Amino acid sequence: MSLISFAPLSHRIPVSACAIVWVVGLTAVGGVGAATVVDEPQGARTNHGGTLWHHRRNPQVIREFHTFLRNQNLSPRDVLTDEALRTPEKVFRILIEPEQFPALPEGPWRIAKWPEASGGGGLAAGQRATGAYISVPIDVPAAGTYRLWVRYYAFADVLGIMGIRIYPTGREEPVAILDVLANEWPLKKAGWRWASYLVDLPAEVVELRIVHSSAHNEAPGPRAERRLDCVYLTTECWREAPPLALLGQIAATGRTSDRPFVKSAPRDQALRPAHDFHRAAIETARIQHVPFGQGEHDRNDWAWWMARPADWESARQYPKLFEVSYRFWRDKVEQLAETSHKPLPDYRDPSRQIVFDDRWNLVGNPVMVARQVQHMTASYPKPGDGDHHYHWLEVEDFEHVDSGWQRTGRAGNSVQCLRPRSDEASSAARQRIRIDRAGRPWPELEFADL
Repeated sequence: MSLISFAPLSHRIPVSACAIVWVVGLTAVGGVGAATVVDEPQGARTNHGGTLWHHRRNPQVIREFHTFLRNQNLSPRDVLTDEALRTPEKVFRILIEPEQFPALPEGPWRIAKWPEASGGGGLAAGQRATGAYISVPIDVPAAGTYRLWVRYYAFADVLGIMGIRIYPTGREEPVAILDVLANEWPLKKAGWRWASYLVDLPAEVVELRIVHSSAHNEAPGPRAERRLDCVYLTTECWREAPPLALLGQIAATGRTSDRPFVKSAPRDQALRPAHDFHRAAIETARIQHVPFGQGEHDRNDWAWWMARPADWESARQYPKLFEVSYRFWRDKVEQLAETSHKPLPDYRDPSRQIVFDDRWNLVGNPVMVARQVQHMTASYPKPGDGDHHYHWLEVEDFEHVDSGWQRTGRAGNSVQCLRPRSDEASSAARQRIRIDRAGRPWPELEFADL
């Protein structure tokens, strides 16, 4: 008999704690054999991903979603309430010009001068030293969704990949608020380029890390010098890349952080240079508070920006928007499911991104989910009237319970329940159930991580 394992998934997947989720491609199912491709989720906070959560935070997909709405004769007011469309009083802009940094800690990064850069210079680093980073504190003036713009230099046909990460200050590990790559695709023409990402930031000091990185499948070959001109954050997420004149105006008139630097000096003297750099670097960012424009064009731009795809987390808050967003996402997933994986595309290709198919309770990339559904519907007989099997499972029936769980009785009740002994997420309770009906093969199930 085949074995199907059910395991817990990311909190981004909308299933209840007792739901059963089929993870596609991790074990052999129905005699097909193990899948030849298993995609690792790139993570909720990266710029690669095919979930509704990613759709809401991908500028290109947001533009496609707006076209989808217009093609159905829908406007923001058709899918959002007046309260949701209320414009803000202010917009915020934050500019980080690396050439204004104090003396850099010892390492591969250095300040370089380029006449065509927004401030006349920026950060540069050599071709090697993967993993080395510069960490800069940023005082976020208000909580909300920001669009982060990175201006970098791309050499023709050569990569100089940089990682851009944002962490809560003092809580740098293990999960970043944002973890993306810049200059990750080779270009035929050299020149300065903008990359942009959306990120939800708290109203506190966060840490921006500029990291030497590489793509997971990057082959050995020539590397380019990393060149970063500036980093720009704004709540004007609907606007395109900022003109250099605007950056110059922010650099000249923006205020510095007035939030005290509270990170205590480390005892280890080897860490003091980085701490001193942080203390001084927080004052190099320039912050602007600008009144929101009251013209009809500004209000219309804001309304369409608010009508970006709704994810599962916002489904109850925006039910009409979520209904349309789900249809948009479902159409894209079904289109991607028809992608040929011969040869296998790059791991960043949309058809390789992990999604949760709520109709079939399957997790995998769209192509593998479609193949699995096709196999299941073709291999197993469809139950007819009365051809159902029910099995009541009590806690005391479990054959195996890991050490991370303990069996306990509810107060005033002899019925047992399971309680965790610790935060061990890998602990499991398992029970195999074999079902035979009229001589036909049925899967043997293993319930785990309940």
